[in-house]
Amino acid sequence: VQKEELSLKYAILGAEGWAESTRKTIEDRLGIKAYDNYGLTEAWGPGVSVECQEQDGLHLWSDYFYPEIVNPKTGEVLSEGETGELVLTSLYKEALPIFRYRTGDITSLRRSECPCGRTGFIIDRIKGRKDDMHVIKGVNVYPSMIEEEIFNLSEYFTDIYLIIYHTVGVMDQVTVNVEVKAGVNSDKAKEELEKNLLEATFLRIDVQTFPPGALPRQEGKAVRCQDLRDRPDGYKGWLKMMQGK
Repeated sequence: VQKEELSLKYAILGAEGWAESTRKTIEDRLGIKAYDNYGLTEAWGPGVSVECQEQDGLHLWSDYFYPEIVNPKTGEVLSEGETGELVLTSLYKEALPIFRYRTGDITSLRRSECPCGRTGFIIDRIKGRKDDMHVIKGVNVYPSMIEEEIFNLSEYFTDIYLIIYHTVGVMDQVTVNVEVKAGVNSDKAKEELEKNLLEATFLRIDVQTFPPGALPRQEGKAVRCQDLRDRPDGYKGWLKMMQGK
C-alpha cells in the first residue's frame, strides 16, 4: 500500500517514549501528522496530556490534574523549566484519587500561552524514566539522548539498537550496538555516530556495528538497554553469548 492510498491523516501515539527523529520517520513514511500523548494507568490511562497542532509540548488537562516537577533523589520541588520527575495530583478523580503521585517520568514543565490559543501547563517531551537514567563519569545519560543521534543518521543505521552499560577496570562505560544498513561503510558510520554522541552527551561512547538482523529482537515491548555492570565477564561475555560462542 502506498502512503498516497491511505485515508489516515493523523495519529495520536503513546505508551513508548520517542525521539523527534522517530516522529519525522513516521510522518514521512505514512504521510500523516503524528502527535505525542501521555498518560498512566494510575491517573486515568492516556488522558493526562496531549500535543496540539503546534507539536511543541503536551497540554496537560489542568482542570483535572495539578503537576509539579521534583528532584528525583530529594523530592525538592523545582522551578519552571527545570528537568526532574513529574508529580501529579488528581483534582476530580474519586474512585482512586492520587495525591502528589510520583510518576517516575523525567520531563520539565512550563506555563505559557500556546499559539493554538490554549493556556495552562505544558509538559515537555518525556526524556525517560528516572530508573533509565545512568550517571556515567558524572554525566546523566538517558537512552533517549542516544536514540536521537542514531535516528538522525537513519541513512546509515536500521532502527534496531542496544545500549550496554558495563565496567572497564573501575570505570563505568557505555557501548552502543547498532545495525548498519546494507551497502553502508561501517567505519564511516561508526565514526560519525561516535562524534555526534560526544557532542550530545560530552562522553566518549564506543559504537559497535553489526549487519542487519544481527541484534536480538523481542516480542512486545522493546528492550533497548542492558546493564552488565554486575556481570563478571561484562560486555565481552555478553558479546560471546549473543554470537553463540
